[in-house]
Amino acid sequence: MGAEDESRRSLQLSMFSSSKSIRSRSTVFTLGNRDELINNQLEWPVIIPVHSADKKFPYEAIFRSVQFSLIDNVCAEYGFLVHFFKVRKEKAQILFTNVMERTLSLLIKSVESYMEKSYDCIGIVLCAHITMHYHELMKKRGFGALVGFHNQLLQILWPRFTFVLSQNIHSIREMDPSKLLELDTRPHFITRRFGEFFSAIHTLNDKFPNDQTVRSMSLLQVEVENVILKMAAEFRDRRISLSS
Repeated sequence: MGAEDESRRSLQLSMFSSSKSIRSRSTVFTLGNRDELINNQLEWPVIIPVHSADKKFPYEAIFRSVQFSLIDNVCAEYGFLVHFFKVRKEKAQILFTNVMERTLSLLIKSVESYMEKSYDCIGIVLCAHITMHYHELMKKRGFGALVGFHNQLLQILWPRFTFVLSQNIHSIREMDPSKLLELDTRPHFITRRFGEFFSAIHTLNDKFPNDQTVRSMSLLQVEVENVILKMAAEFRDRRISLSS
């Protein structure tokens, strides 16, 4: 978040990316319509690669498609195992685990591998909320075989979000206003980024409140306020400094 728009750094999906990467990934700071996935599209048909070869999807859309396909297939598989092998409760769960363990492990490793390189805070939160929505859906169906799987996903997603957010807090904290290319009384790019990002996370957090997210965003707000005061101190004219 603290990098200047004119900086030329490696193309990476993060809040401290260069302007080039931000333009090519316009939703890094803003929510836009990305939350349509959890508002209206949770039970949309899955993405079929053959029919979507010429389209590009954000990671959270692919994540939703895979997870929705999984819960439908898992329910069908579990029902088959129960009726065909005449098992119930613990025995059914053990049999289900033996059948699905490798598939679930592969999905966990896939998400883990992607998240290790992801700096898209909004995308990470969306994936976490998709997971929680599907967890609630499985509870309504009276099906608890994926509880452990969903918990594993959340144990990957929330720590990654916290880490990326901490990197943004650090980037703001380490900013030196005296080294900025331009400094005037117009709204600074940091305040715009923060405002858009804060609004996005606040909107998402309202759906599934997370105390750690609230605390981390409060820390980010404090650092942004501090850097604004530092920038104001750079103006020699006291009146401009106060108005900034």
